Amino acid sequence: MLSSPRIIRIPNEETGEIEEYFLAQTKKFELIDKEKKEMIKRKFQRKKGIRIKDIRGEFLMAKSEPLKRLEETDITVKDRRYFMQLLTYLDFGQKPLKKGDVPLNINEIAKIWGMHKDNAKVKINKLVDIGLVIKDKDPIDKRRTVFLINSEFYEKGKKSSSDKFVKVFQKKLAEVISNIEEIQKNSKNQSILNSIGLLNALIPYFHYQTFYLVENPNECITLDGESIIDALERNSGSLRHLTKTRLCSIIGNKNGNRNTITQYFKILEKAGAVMVLNTNRKSTFLIHPDLFFRIDSKGVEEYTRYVRTMFNQHNSVALK
Repeated sequence: MLSSPRIIRIPNEETGEIEEYFLAQTKKFELIDKEKKEMIKRKFQRKKGIRIKDIRGEFLMAKSEPLKRLEETDITVKDRRYFMQLLTYLDFGQKPLKKGDVPLNINEIAKIWGMHKDNAKVKINKLVDIGLVIKDKDPIDKRRTVFLINSEFYEKGKKSSSDKFVKVFQKKLAEVISNIEEIQKNSKNQSILNSIGLLNALIPYFHYQTFYLVENPNECITLDGESIIDALERNSGSLRHLTKTRLCSIIGNKNGNRNTITQYFKILEKAGAVMVLNTNRKSTFLIHPDLFFRIDSKGVEEYTRYVRTMFNQHNSVALK
């Protein structure tokens, strides 16, 4: 039991409004659902200076609404793939992309993308035109051009309270990209790499509590005192899952059909990024919580551990 009254203010994940809780009022505290209770405990720990390291490592903040607006542009899945490959080089603050301590120039970017420098110039210029990437002069050597990620879409180490964002963990993203590149090398099919780009398009549809891809990613599905699993059992229709037809419209129908979407998800599943659950000829899509995440926690709450275990079991069977 907490010894003295303390007010903890927690942002509501659905509305963004700040909610107050008196930690000394144990009856009220017990009525709060498990995830909210864990959030309050972590907030209390931070106030006392207690820090728990997140083993998932550093993350980027992907802003959902600006990313969703990309659907109105002429961006392709391939463009998104090139962009996602650059995100593993994003550093804290509004700084140029860099490898180690050296800012990336067009030669390094061409190597990352596996293409000639001239082709890389064309690709990076399109990302600049779309607004995802910003060109600038190297402050140390004005002859060099450096590249920054537009903070309207992604940031690292800074958050505006008005933005709804998805955490993208760089370590897991780099692992997924590496796995997909390895799959591509073994198959010789260059289009396999485009599945990396699909991840970028999925971010605005990542449900903050359950990690499913849905049309209602910001909607709270739990009642007071209810766990996420209990909520899913109580109302199996609370999530409006994305269909393959809807996914086609999200990436742009010119970029692929339902078969293309199916192939992309097969690759992402092999790479450990997603889990595809098929029931009655319908598919639902679950994202690994070590890749995308939305709640303010270190990823050790009950439901997150449950989903992570599901992925571990799924991957162990897939590898046999």
